[in-house]
Amino acid sequence: MQKINIICPTYREGAGARMRLIATYQLIQNVLGRENLRLCIIDSSKEALSVFGQDKIQYQNILYLHVPTKEKAVQKYARLLPKMMDFLITPEHKNFQKTKELVESWSYFIPWDDWYPRKATLLDHFLDERPSIGMKRNMAIAALEEVFGAGDVLCYADDDDFRKENYFDEMASLLQENSFVRIAKWLTCCFEEKKEPLLGINDMGFYQKANGFWVPDLTKAQELYNSRQIDGITNLIKDRYSKLITMALPPISYDGAIHVFKMSTWREGVEAFGGVLPVSLAEDIIFFMSLARHMGHQFRAKVIENETFNFIRTAHANTSLVEWTKTIHYLDMPSWAQEVVSFSNRLLVDEKSLSSFEKRIKDLIND
Repeated sequence: MQKINIICPTYREGAGARMRLIATYQLIQNVLGRENLRLCIIDSSKEALSVFGQDKIQYQNILYLHVPTKEKAVQKYARLLPKMMDFLITPEHKNFQKTKELVESWSYFIPWDDWYPRKATLLDHFLDERPSIGMKRNMAIAALEEVFGAGDVLCYADDDDFRKENYFDEMASLLQENSFVRIAKWLTCCFEEKKEPLLGINDMGFYQKANGFWVPDLTKAQELYNSRQIDGITNLIKDRYSKLITMALPPISYDGAIHVFKMSTWREGVEAFGGVLPVSLAEDIIFFMSLARHMGHQFRAKVIENETFNFIRTAHANTSLVEWTKTIHYLDMPSWAQEVVSFSNRLLVDEKSLSSFEKRIKDLIND
């Protein structure tokens, strides 16, 4: 049985914090106690998750690491998890200058979109007092191996998405001889205050052309649905996935929340270029492209034409921008997805229900 490492970087602040809390709790519920699954939640929020204690990091097959600032991370984990801490890049780190130059070089290639709510550069996030998402990804992966030993497969699990109970086993089985895979289609759900959730299907149908470029199998005039109307953002396929864009940024590298790859692939990336770039934008895209450049034909990436739905990408308040190709009715969703959407919507609006669920998760963790 394959040993599957799952990493969940989280940061809860503002209107979207409740959604991220709910999704994280459901992730814990699905993973806890599973023999072949090992999850690391790495949390840079100001306050730690209340379901975990303060005196340990391991709860059965789950690690919980609270890293609100780089300084506090060093104080808390430097002796306990030294291999993990090598991926926390501070000004005192042996590779600080080298990594800083790498971040600056990528900044010219991966610009910040004008609509992004926090005006910053890749370098700003690299130098921020909080660990970047890229740092947290590397740290979580290293921590899992440091505590549980070598793993076989790595699955990303963002803190604002939902997955079918056997999602991770399904994705690991689809990896096969490939270095990297992602599913081709998934469900979406936009939760809105005092309204019925807006449901959709994201089905781009990406395929690889003879020249190696990945393109969506949709007409250029088709318009995507969008969870937020933002000035400067176009929803047309011909603009979102123009030839120039797909040549520069392969679409298969987007949507890091559904990335699955071999642990050996990450280790090779660490040896070659330091692993996931320690920034908080496009770190997944940059990691993918760096692997493709370094490994050449040995890097086998694939879009899985999944026949069933096992993933829901969500949007609520300031959580991730979500796009979908067509709408879907609640009753046309798989039963597991109906249950997740209904339950999560109730937790969003009912404080008593959320408190009860939180207590249940805490009891499971400490059982």
